[in-house]
Amino acid sequence: MSLYYLVPGVSAAVYYWYYKTYCRNKPEVFGGAGPFHDLLQLKCPALKEGFAPIPFLHETRIMTVVSAVARHRHLKHLYLREAYACADGGEVILDWLNPESAPKLTSRVISTAPSPTADIATVSDALVEPASDTPVESASEVAETAHIPVQVDVDASEPFTDAVVAPAETGSSGSAQRPSGVVLILPGLTGDSSRNYIQGLAQTAQEYGYTAVVLNYRGCAGSLKTPKTYCAADTTDIANVVQHIRAKYPEVPVLAIGISLGGVLITNYIADCGKKSTETGLIGAMVVSAPWNIVLASEVLEQPVNWYLFNRILARDLCKNVNRNAEILRPVFDITQLDNVKTIRDFDDKYTAKMFGYTDVNAYYASATLHTKVGHIKTPVLALNAADDVFSPYEGIPKKEASENPNLCIVVTSHGGHIGFLEGWNAFGKNYVERLFAQFATTMFDNYKQLRDQKSEEPAGAAEELPASVILLQ
Repeated sequence: MSLYYLVPGVSAAVYYWYYKTYCRNKPEVFGGAGPFHDLLQLKCPALKEGFAPIPFLHETRIMTVVSAVARHRHLKHLYLREAYACADGGEVILDWLNPESAPKLTSRVISTAPSPTADIATVSDALVEPASDTPVESASEVAETAHIPVQVDVDASEPFTDAVVAPAETGSSGSAQRPSGVVLILPGLTGDSSRNYIQGLAQTAQEYGYTAVVLNYRGCAGSLKTPKTYCAADTTDIANVVQHIRAKYPEVPVLAIGISLGGVLITNYIADCGKKSTETGLIGAMVVSAPWNIVLASEVLEQPVNWYLFNRILARDLCKNVNRNAEILRPVFDITQLDNVKTIRDFDDKYTAKMFGYTDVNAYYASATLHTKVGHIKTPVLALNAADDVFSPYEGIPKKEASENPNLCIVVTSHGGHIGFLEGWNAFGKNYVERLFAQFATTMFDNYKQLRDQKSEEPAGAAEELPASVILLQ
């Protein structure tokens, strides 16, 4: 046989063996025994089916870059925009997407809600489409509506089943026929509602009959109103937004999903509530590609290749956000200090730590990191990480601590990159995150009452009361 055919044939055979042996695996699952873990194993088949990355795209950096650039480029949701006024005078932007909105939205008027506390039904003219010229986020991160549909309570006496829920069917009016909830989405470090991974999650929530609301951090979807931005340790805005949603729709349960920084924020919020023995206002949360050990993640991101591909770009984008709001920030911060920033850690040392009152970046990272707070998580959390994610090193994932907490389940795939998880053969469509999220959301919405009741049978102080359902996409 000619070498012309032999070499590529042998190469293909070797790669096939490598892919089947090291890439196509069932994920590792770390979580304490209990009702939450049992429910996930029963109702989320994606955990057993595993994750099979797209062949030839499995390398972590390639997966991360391709996912940031390619996925869901066709999606341009029309959101209903609500400007929420914070107690300190600041403002966060909430972008709503209703299950009934897609076939009805025709207007593309860009405006803000007439009142930060107005009912959604009164701000139907505040329709916004993600800007078509919004630059693609760096590879690392890279709604006319009336009322939120009324939540139909699932019979609490109904036992768990192993049925897999399909996307909601709609009637002639386009309204979803299944019980609905609200999903609060928290984006990544420099993300907003226009990012492709956020658009994909919002679409998934919509397809399953849920209302999605994206929390855009201060200054990420408009100018700052006060000289304060955001950081991984400050969960004040999340607490206020959850309370805001619950006050508007007290009968609708809340579920959250946070991506990268959003995952750090929602986990910090849940852990803080657990430490104080206060309610979160959530029935649960999903956390994707969150760095569990921020110090270790910072060190890995400063390695030469990772710095060039990801770190320097994110640091540049963070500086751009500050410079864009220089007029309001200059009285309290010397903008020129950012002129020579080259890394995220450098930015956090010169800006974030000072902005939020920390002595230095080390004190800030110690306050924001998650791996020391696992024991305080008392609201159900499903976390998804990839073992090859340079933003969340495998060594920093608190596997032992998670295995001792019945309220936490950490799923670790062998590949997936950072917010990548491209599977099958299509790099442009849905990924493993959206497949798992759909199963997790329907599981929590349909079974949160049973889960709450089983937790209430535990010894006093062992469980937290869960509210009715709302989904938060982060």
